[in-house]
Amino acid sequence: MWGVAMDNRRDLPGYKYYVCADGRRPEVFVTYLDLVPENTPPAEPGGPAARVNGVCLPVDDAVLEQLDGRERNYERTDISDRIEAGGAQVWAYIGTAEARARLAEGRRTGTAVIDAGYVATVEAGFAALGDGELATVRASLEPGDLPVVQLTRHELR
Repeated sequence: MWGVAMDNRRDLPGYKYYVCADGRRPEVFVTYLDLVPENTPPAEPGGPAARVNGVCLPVDDAVLEQLDGRERNYERTDISDRIEAGGAQVWAYIGTAEARARLAEGRRTGTAVIDAGYVATVEAGFAALGDGELATVRASLEPGDLPVVQLTRHELR
């Protein structure tokens, strides 16, 4: 689901910003997908409470440090107790309260948008996972009331 946003008006060292096709930097909140922890009972007795499709990959401490720096809108959360991983520690990045508040402000002011390039990247990633994975994630990619716009990403150093 679309659950977090960055403020495109702010420069954060080592982060990013977006521009329109005409080179203008729009004053918007750029929205990203988020995992929402499910604390409700299963819909079907004995069934799973929630499902997340994706890939679980082994990483070392150096990669985790890189991910922590990149995923500024998210907090690394230990979900080992929610997944069968043979005793391995499993992490997921879940939206921070601040990033969720930015999306709420963007919705309230009509300035929250989704970057079309981000949607295309997510779709390509799920399509690469094999038959059915893209179809499974499609509902999560529905923009609802959020406009999908073509933006170009720029990295700040």
